[in-house]
Amino acid sequence: DDGFLAGDLVEVLKAFLIVKEESAKINLKVKPAKCELLVLAGDPPADPEAWGFEGFSKEKMSVGDFELLGSPIGSEAYTTAFILKKIEALRETCRMQGKLRHQTGYTLLKCCQSYGKMVHLMRTVPINLVGDSLAQFDRLV
Repeated sequence: DDGFLAGDLVEVLKAFLIVKEESAKINLKVKPAKCELLVLAGDPPADPEAWGFEGFSKEKMSVGDFELLGSPIGSEAYTTAFILKKIEALRETCRMQGKLRHQTGYTLLKCCQSYGKMVHLMRTVPINLVGDSLAQFDRLV
């Protein structure tokens, strides 16, 4: 039930309208409120609905930087800020974890404290964009 349309804004609009029309034929409905419009190059439309993206709001539009399946995609600054936010969320729990027995603390880290999310980021984001940020995570744990 997830999909991507990519290309020139006019071509994406044409494809979006086809998806909406064909979906309706089999009793499926596209919910623009759950969709995102990602503009990677050029000027974004000031009003997505004026372009024909009915139901889209400007709040659901990203320009240049965005998150896809839990990974940041975009500039180095955006990627670094994204990862540092994840690390900051772990800071207090890691501090408290130090008061536990080693095996218990390790198990909590591995299974509960976003360790899996950080490994996901390590695997999906180019190292040249996150090396310093991940070094902070390494020092934290």
